[in-house]
Amino acid sequence: GLTVLAYRYEGLRRSDFVQVMGSIRDRMENEFGPYPKRAACKTFVGWVEKAGGAVRGTPLHRKRQEAAAEAAGSFTAAALVPGHEFDDIWPLQLISIRDEDQMGILYRLLRKLPHIIRFYLDNFIFPVTCEHKSLKLSASGQDLGSSIIWGRRLGFSGTPSDMLPREMGECQFEPGSDGKVVHYLTDPTVVTTQHLAAGWSPTSVLDAVATGGYTALIDTGALITGLSNLEVAQYLLRAKGMPKKFRGCVYLDEDDRQVVLMRDTWKIEPLAACGLQWHERFTFYDMIHTTGMDIK
Repeated sequence: GLTVLAYRYEGLRRSDFVQVMGSIRDRMENEFGPYPKRAACKTFVGWVEKAGGAVRGTPLHRKRQEAAAEAAGSFTAAALVPGHEFDDIWPLQLISIRDEDQMGILYRLLRKLPHIIRFYLDNFIFPVTCEHKSLKLSASGQDLGSSIIWGRRLGFSGTPSDMLPREMGECQFEPGSDGKVVHYLTDPTVVTTQHLAAGWSPTSVLDAVATGGYTALIDTGALITGLSNLEVAQYLLRAKGMPKKFRGCVYLDEDDRQVVLMRDTWKIEPLAACGLQWHERFTFYDMIHTTGMDIK
């Protein structure tokens, strides 16, 4: 909810918008039939019209031309009267994401449109940050810890809680543990903050990390989008300022395996067999693996 609200308030970043336009053009290229009847082109026309513009060759565009001609006295006179820049938008097949003028006009028109924001989030952000399985076997602590299933239970939890089955009694907390956590997280000699500049992008964040003297990137806020974990590792190892001492970048692949991209050979090897010391490795934790994952 907060992600949607943030994008509705701020709108898409320029890099996000270019990514959306590239995606909708790719869809158009993979479809068949006359351009006006292709689903991607219809989607684009819908975006433009909902934002208050008009695409050339559409009924709305012709209607506005006729209204302008009637007001000017003739079509010839209407053509000489400069209209609003959003009343004559190019069809999708004539748009190039490399054309700065086209992208500038479209970005001003569409950057805060809810429909294009939803398209971006549903196709690029949520599938990565909210990955889930269609089927999942689950049980609560009450199911596993009570005497409903087993008469004798032995277990361990790294996240102690008072929500225990009555038969197991009360949780025995280690005195001072929570206080130590709060102490270190609020200690300015341990934790510092860095503000991102306006117009930041995932690659600008990676550049800052590469030159910041860090040994790991834990992406709890899902700032790195549009790149696979392998692509992030490749970018970091190629980034200017990334210390030469890092001979590899550790990440988790699509099968949740801990692997290393080697800087010398650009080969991917299992972490357990890479032969690198801990100080020779940079580690990237993507959003999905920021909790419950130990990399040693």
